[in-house]
Amino acid sequence: MKKNIRIFTTSLLILLSIGINSCNNQVKSSDLEDRVENGKYIVYKKGDNSPFTGVSIPTGNPNMKFFYESGIVVKKEQVTDNGYKCVTIYDEDGITKQNNQTYYDADGNICTQKEFLKNLYN
Repeated sequence: MKKNIRIFTTSLLILLSIGINSCNNQVKSSDLEDRVENGKYIVYKKGDNSPFTGVSIPTGNPNMKFFYESGIVVKKEQVTDNGYKCVTIYDEDGITKQNNQTYYDADGNICTQKEFLKNLYN
């Protein structure tokens, strides 16, 4: 009986880790390519025919992440070395809207752009 429970528990943990890894579709930005379709830039993973949904990280800036849904960027996050964060939300075309950035301090509280920039370069 104990052996069966151990096997079941191990199997469940393996399945759970596979499920978590498949949901975390994170790639380097160099693994993506833009295609123009109906006047929009749609992002695909190189060699894939389905628009990319997931997170890309620029090769030269590991503190930045771009979030994609159906090939269109919907959000960008930039984090300073000491935990300050800038979150930019994009419209449905993947073009930045005016006044759509929110800044957070290291504790997750909203702060000013000036505070964020001060921590970005320190």
